[in-house]
Amino acid sequence: MDIEKYRLHYLILEQQNLSQTARTTNYTQSTLSARVQKMEQELGAAVFQRTSFGLRITEAGILYKNFLRQTCEHYELLQHQLLVQPTQITLGMSRSSIHLYGSVIAKALQQQGNSPNFIIKTSGIINGQVRRNELSYAIISEPVQFFEDVRYTILADEFFDIVSHHAIQLKPNQPDFTLLVLSKTCVYTTKVVQWLESENINYQLKEIDSVGTIKDLLQLPRMAAVLNTKLIEPQDQLTEHLIPIDRTTKTYFICHNSVPSLLLPSLKKETL
Repeated sequence: MDIEKYRLHYLILEQQNLSQTARTTNYTQSTLSARVQKMEQELGAAVFQRTSFGLRITEAGILYKNFLRQTCEHYELLQHQLLVQPTQITLGMSRSSIHLYGSVIAKALQQQGNSPNFIIKTSGIINGQVRRNELSYAIISEPVQFFEDVRYTILADEFFDIVSHHAIQLKPNQPDFTLLVLSKTCVYTTKVVQWLESENINYQLKEIDSVGTIKDLLQLPRMAAVLNTKLIEPQDQLTEHLIPIDRTTKTYFICHNSVPSLLLPSLKKETL
C-alpha cells in the first residue's frame, strides 16, 4: 500500500487548489496536475470540475476523498496495533498548554503504548510548523491566525488574569510596570497589550518561559503577569487586576488537513 500517495491525493482533493498544495508539499504545480490526471485515469471518473473560478471537487472526488481519509486513518490504527515497540509521537505544545496539560497527555499516550516527544514553542510558531507539515499534531492556546489547511478542534475553554503581589494602578500617567508573559505573541498577551496601549498605560513587556520563574519575579515591585487562571494557586496570594476586556480563550488540538486526527479522541478525554 502506497500510503504516502493516498495522503497526497487526499490533500489535493481537500485543498482543491494545486498552487496551495504545491506550497505545502515538495511537489511542483505541474507535477500535481499530472497526479490529478493519473488519479482520474485510475478511477475512470473526473475528481475535479474545471471552472473559471478554479477547481471544484465533483461527487466522484468527494467519494474518493472520503475513501482516502478512512484508509489513512485505518492504516495508522493498524500501525499502532502491530508495532511492538512504543510509537514515538512528536507533539507540539505552546508554553501555556504544556504547563496545563503536558503531564496528563504524556500519561495518556504512554498508556496507549506511545512515547511522547514534546516540542515546546509559542503558539504562533507551533501553528506555522503544523501548517508546513513539520509537526503532525499540536496543542496550543488560541492562535492569532487560523490557516485553511490546518484543522482546529477546541479541547478546553480557558480564562486568564492580570495578577501581581504589589499594588499597581493600571491607569495613565503612572510609572512603568513590567508585564511578565509566557509568550509575547499569544492571544492572552495580545488582548492585554491592546488594552494597555488604548488606555495609554506605560508598561514594559518581558517574556519568561517558566511559570515558576514568573511567580518568583512577581515578588518584586512593579511586576505583574498575564497567566491562565488554571496556573494560579490560592497559596500564590496574587491580586487580580480586573480590566474591561474579554478574558476568555481556548485551547486547541490542531493538525494538518493531510494528517488523520487519530489522537484526538484520547486527548479530548484527558483535557475536557
